Amino acid sequence: MSQRVLDAAALRDSNLVKVYQAVVEESGVTRAELASRLKMSRSTASSLVQTLLDLHVLREDGQASSKGGRRATKLRVSEEHWYVLGTDLGATHIGTALMTLTGEIRATRSKLMDVRSAPDEALQEVVQQCAELMRGVGIEANRVIGLGVAVPSPVSPLRPGLVSDSIMPRWAELDVVSVLSKELNLRVILGNDANMGGLAESLWGIGQNASSLAYIKVGTGVGCGLIFDGRVHEGVWGFAGELGHLLMKDDDGEPQSLNEMVGKNPLEAHYARLSSQLGNGPAGVGTKVSPALLAQQGDPVACAVIAEAGRMVGRAVTNLIHLVNPEMVILGGSLAMAGDLLLRPVQDEVHRLCGWNSLKGTRVSLGQLGERGIVAGAAGAVLNQFENDIRTWLEPKTSGLALVSGG
Repeated sequence: MSQRVLDAAALRDSNLVKVYQAVVEESGVTRAELASRLKMSRSTASSLVQTLLDLHVLREDGQASSKGGRRATKLRVSEEHWYVLGTDLGATHIGTALMTLTGEIRATRSKLMDVRSAPDEALQEVVQQCAELMRGVGIEANRVIGLGVAVPSPVSPLRPGLVSDSIMPRWAELDVVSVLSKELNLRVILGNDANMGGLAESLWGIGQNASSLAYIKVGTGVGCGLIFDGRVHEGVWGFAGELGHLLMKDDDGEPQSLNEMVGKNPLEAHYARLSSQLGNGPAGVGTKVSPALLAQQGDPVACAVIAEAGRMVGRAVTNLIHLVNPEMVILGGSLAMAGDLLLRPVQDEVHRLCGWNSLKGTRVSLGQLGERGIVAGAAGAVLNQFENDIRTWLEPKTSGLALVSGG
């Protein structure tokens, strides 16, 4: 094939993406409006729109108000034909959601299990949840564009199917992408859970209008997703945002990582110790309770534990603001269940410690998407890649159908 033909095909693919993204940005746009906005001829815009209609990626819905003559038809993203799957493969749970191209979650499945110590069982649970969701909606895998999987681990762009063996040692050299792709016959994307949580908040949550944001996920450990101009910043090795490894000083002045101070197990142990000392609760370090939930119920010891954790997180967030200066910081993860009891001390520390008055105004908020944020972000990662390369993602599923027409 000549270079000229290759260049023409690439141009058509690029224009197809531009048309689709324009409809995503403004649902209800007409063909004529697309042509004007994208500086295309009307015939080219109409041809590209027809291709997307044939692919069931767009749909026609209603007519625009008339300015004289025939009324134009509005275009919207189709929410009935194609789907994406997202899975939150956490340390102690697995949750999966089936999502439309418009970001609507149609169905979910979840299960508690020890993911870190049982990789084979965990991946089979992912496969089962995906299969149950597809059966429930009545679709086959050829109607699913892809699966996004969020894991509590850095994921290196150079080893995109593997998790970190230092965080999940039993998963060492297990290619998650290859296993799930083969089992489900789907394209699979693997990514860090905090990155995907941040992506979800930027797409559908409180960060939609922020040009840059940092999403702090406080759960078993502390992670941070950095989103700049709608894109995840992973770093060269996939370790950008590993806030939990930031060294801080404890009450005795000894250096400890943020994970060791506000992670799930340290907080539960801290709550158990304080309760035992005060005679208000069960003795023994490691008692399994949720300080965030107890604080919401008014437990004074839990409130004190959460406030202290909030101050520690606030100091880490202050360092982060000085380093990358995001427009917005969003708190998520299981500790965010404490709501304002966590948020206020974080905000207070940021205001107290930021070195410039302009930085004190950095917006620090709770996430809007709650428990579904990570799984939604995993599906959103698939949507992001699909929107930028429609032909590659749909070609295996649309044999015999011309993917692109028009220039």
